[in-house]
Amino acid sequence: MFKKFTALCIAVIFAVMQAPFACAQTEKKAEVTDFCLYNLQNNPIMGKIEKNTEFYFTANVKNTSGEPLTAKAYLAVFEKGTNALADVFESADLILENGEKSLIRTDGKIPSDIADEYFIKIFVFEKTTLTPLCNAVSFDASGAYETEGYNGGYLSRDIIIDPSFEDDSRSVMGWNPRSASEIQRTADYAFDKNYSCKVSNRVWASDAIRQDITENLKKSGSGEYRVRYSVLTAAVDVNFQIIIALYDKNGVRTSAKPVPWNALYIKTDAEHKNQWMSAEKSVNINVPENFYSAEVYVEMLNNISDFYIDFCSIRKVITYGEYLAENAYFCEIDTARELENLIGKKSDYVSIHPKDTNEVLKNPYKGLNYYTTKLDFSQLNLSGDGAKISNVVYARYGWAALEPEDGVYNFDQIEENINYCAENGMMLGIGIGSTVCYNSASDYRQDTPGWLFTKYGAKSYDLKIGNNYLKIPYYNDAVFLEKMQRFLDKFAERFNGNENIAYVDMRVYGNWGEWHFYSSVFDGYRNSVTYTDEDFKRLVDLFKNFRLPLAMFTSNTMALNYASDTLNAGIRVDGTMNPGERDEHLKLKRFDGKNFAVAEWFAQPETFYPAGTYNGKTYSKGKYSKYFGYLPTFIEKTIREGAVSYISLGYWNPEDFYKMFPDLSKRMANETGYWFKPISFKYPKNFADGYFMMAVKNDGSAPLYAGYKQNSGVKLALADADGNILEKITLDANPKNWKAGEISYITQKISFKNKQNAGHIYLGVFSDADAENPDIKLGITAECKNGWYDICHTENAENTSDNRLYYSSLAFAEDGCGYRDLRYAFDGSADTYFASEVRKGEYFEVDFGEYENISSIVINAKEKTNAKIFVYAKSDGALRKITEINGLNAGENTLTLSCETSKIRFTFGETRLGESIKISSIKMN
Repeated sequence: MFKKFTALCIAVIFAVMQAPFACAQTEKKAEVTDFCLYNLQNNPIMGKIEKNTEFYFTANVKNTSGEPLTAKAYLAVFEKGTNALADVFESADLILENGEKSLIRTDGKIPSDIADEYFIKIFVFEKTTLTPLCNAVSFDASGAYETEGYNGGYLSRDIIIDPSFEDDSRSVMGWNPRSASEIQRTADYAFDKNYSCKVSNRVWASDAIRQDITENLKKSGSGEYRVRYSVLTAAVDVNFQIIIALYDKNGVRTSAKPVPWNALYIKTDAEHKNQWMSAEKSVNINVPENFYSAEVYVEMLNNISDFYIDFCSIRKVITYGEYLAENAYFCEIDTARELENLIGKKSDYVSIHPKDTNEVLKNPYKGLNYYTTKLDFSQLNLSGDGAKISNVVYARYGWAALEPEDGVYNFDQIEENINYCAENGMMLGIGIGSTVCYNSASDYRQDTPGWLFTKYGAKSYDLKIGNNYLKIPYYNDAVFLEKMQRFLDKFAERFNGNENIAYVDMRVYGNWGEWHFYSSVFDGYRNSVTYTDEDFKRLVDLFKNFRLPLAMFTSNTMALNYASDTLNAGIRVDGTMNPGERDEHLKLKRFDGKNFAVAEWFAQPETFYPAGTYNGKTYSKGKYSKYFGYLPTFIEKTIREGAVSYISLGYWNPEDFYKMFPDLSKRMANETGYWFKPISFKYPKNFADGYFMMAVKNDGSAPLYAGYKQNSGVKLALADADGNILEKITLDANPKNWKAGEISYITQKISFKNKQNAGHIYLGVFSDADAENPDIKLGITAECKNGWYDICHTENAENTSDNRLYYSSLAFAEDGCGYRDLRYAFDGSADTYFASEVRKGEYFEVDFGEYENISSIVINAKEKTNAKIFVYAKSDGALRKITEINGLNAGENTLTLSCETSKIRFTFGETRLGESIKISSIKMN
C-alpha cells in the first residue's frame, strides 16, 4: 500500500509554504511565506543543486509588527558533518511599512571546492535588532528526499495521541474512559508493537474509550483522512464502530457522524473470537471553522463485555508538496553562532554558560496555592515548610461576610490579609461572590446576605436543610443583579490595580459558586427557574469594572468562553487528578497562550492514602488508595500537560501534604507556571558597542501571565564597580513569549554611554516593566542585587550538558517520587536519577540551544542495562546516527566521539519488557 520514491523537486518544499512560519524564539514581527528556489534562467531548480551552480531564492515578507520594518535575508552554504560555513550571501534591505508585503531575494552559488555533501540554510532577520522573522529553513542540497504514498496521496502526522498505546507506563496517554468504563494499558494482547488498551467495567454498551482531538483536528482541517482501528474481544456477534464527534462552544454536539456511520464497522463472529479484527478506510471529514471541541471514540454497540483496542489512527491524506513542507527542516536559530558566521562580527565577546539551580523560587503570578479557611490571616501560621514554598494564600469570601449590612462593606480584613501575604513573600488568591455552599445536611452555608431578601424582596428558592432553609437566589432577578453589581463595583474600587492580588475567582453562580447545580438535591430549584445564555453573560458582566486578573470555571462552557473573550479571564478546573477522568486537566491546556490556568484537586489527597500512620498522623483507607502510587504522576501530568500556572499544595491541609511528599512539593513549586533559566550569555568585552545575546529556557509548565497589566519585560543595566546603576536598556523581548519546554533567544545591538565608569552588566526580568527593579527570580547561580543578576559574576556550568533543555519520550513514576524526569540526571545529585522502561523507539535527549563541539559522553547508570542504544546528533536540521551503545554497565560508561551538534538523542533499538534504565548522571564535554 505504501510506496517510497525520490523527490524530484526540492523547490516544491518552498513553493508550498503557504502558512506563515513565525519565529518560535521571539515575539512575531513578520510573516514569511512562499519560499522558492530558482536557477538563473528563472526555472525552479529540479533535484539537487550541483557544485558551481548559481541560483537564487525568493520569499514573501509581510510586516505585522505595527511599525516600519527592515528585513534582511541570508543564504548560507554548509558542509555536512563538520557544519563548516562554505559561503554566505545576503539580500538587499527590504523596508516595509506596517501591513505591507513584498518579495525578498538573495542570490547564491554552491562553491566548486566544497565537499561532496552539503546543505543550504536560509535566514530572514529584522535588520536592526536581528530578530529572526522565521525559523531557519535547511535542506540537503546534495541528496534526495523520500516520502510515503497512500492511494495517490501522502499521509500527514497522526492526529491521535498514542495510537499504539506505547507512550505511558502507568496511565494511558491521551485516552480517557467513556462514561463508566475503565481503561488500562496492557501487554496481554497487542496488535501493533508491545501494548494495547483493555476496556472494562462497562455498564452500558456505549461505555468505551475516547480522546480529545480538538487541537490536532483544527490544525489538519477538512479533507480526506485514513482512519483505522483494531479490536479484540471474547464476545461473539457484537458490533464496533469509530466515531468523531464535534461540539460547539456551548458543548452541544453538532456532528457525531463525520465518519460515515458504517464506514469503519467491525462485526465479530465465532471464527474471530479472541482474535484481532481491523477496519481501515479513507473517508472525508468536514471540519467547520467555528467548531469548539472534538473527540474520537470507539464503542461496542450491543454488548458490555471487555474488549481490547490497538492501533487506532487518524491521518490526513495530503499532497506530495504538503508532505514535503510538513517534513522540511525548520530549525531553531542558534543566534550567537549564526550571527558570528553570517554577519562576521569582529568584536571580542565574553561567553558565559550559567550554572542552574533547583532552589525553590517564589515568583509572582505562578506557583502553589496555600488553601486556608481562616478569613483573618493573622491567625494563619505561615512559618511552615509548605508555606515557605507557596506563592499564593488562597481563601474564599462570601458576599454576606463582606457586606453584612446593606451598604456596609467589610473590606479592611482583606486589605490586612494582602499586607500579611506581602510580608511573607506571597500574594492573595481570592474567591468572592454569592455562593451556595452545600455538601450535605450537616455541611452547608449561604453566602448571599439575608438583607437582600428581607429588605428588598429578592426572589429565591427555599431549600429545606433539616429544620433550616437555604435560600438560593434567582440569579437573573433584577434586584439580585443590581445589588450584586454594586457590591462587586465597591470591591473593584477598593482593590483595582493591587499587584499583590494574584487572581479573583468569579464565584457568583451555583453550588460553591462554581457555575453548576449538579446534586439531585437541587432538582426543585432547577425546575423553578430557567436561565438563558444572556442571563449567564449578565453574570459574567458583573465583573466588567475589575482591573484585576480573573479566573473562570469550566462548568458552564458558554460563560467560560464569554469571560475569556470579554474580560480576558483565565481558566479554572476543579476535578483534575481524577482517577476516572485522567485527562480532565487537558481542559486547562485550551487556554495555553491566552491566560493563566488554575488547577484544583478532584478530592482531598488523603482519599488516595492507604491506611496507616504517616509523619505522626493516622489515616484510614482512602476511597482511591489503589492509586496512591500514581498520585505524583497525576499531579505532575496535570501541571505539565495542563500548562498550569497555579495549583494547590495538597488541598485544605497543605502542611500535611508537604510532610507526606516534601520532594514532590518542591518540584511542584518550581514546575508550576514559568521557571526561567538562562543557558547562555554573550556580550562585548569592555562593555564595547556590539550585540547582547541570551538564550533562555522555560523549565516550567506555562508562560508568564503578568497580572492584569500584562506588561512584562527584560532590561539590561550598566553599573559601576560598586554596583550603582548608571543606565538601563530595555530589550526587545517579552517573557510572555518564553514558552514552556522551549528555548527562547534575545539578540540586540547595545551601546552604553557611560562605559568608562562601568564595572558590571546586570540583567533584570520584570513582571511589570514600569517598575524600578526586576521582581522575577531566575534559576541560575549568580549574584543578585535588588532583583538584578550580575552577568559578569555568574557561575559557569561544570559540563557542556548542564543547564540545557532535557526531554524524554517516556519516563515512569515511582511511589512518592513522581516522574523521574531527565533533568535529574543533570542535577549533580547521585541520589536522583532519570528512569525509563526500555522500548524500541523511545528516546531521551539534550538540546543545547546552540551548536557545541562534543568530544565525550559519560553516562553513570545505577544498574546494568542490556538494550542497544543508538546515539544521534543534530546538524543542518536533521538527526543523524553517530554511534551505538551495546548496553550500559552499572557505573560510568564513557563514549569518545567528535561532533558539532545542537542536540544529542539516545534512542532504544529494541524492546526489553520488564527492563528499565536508570541513569544518575550524564556529562558531555
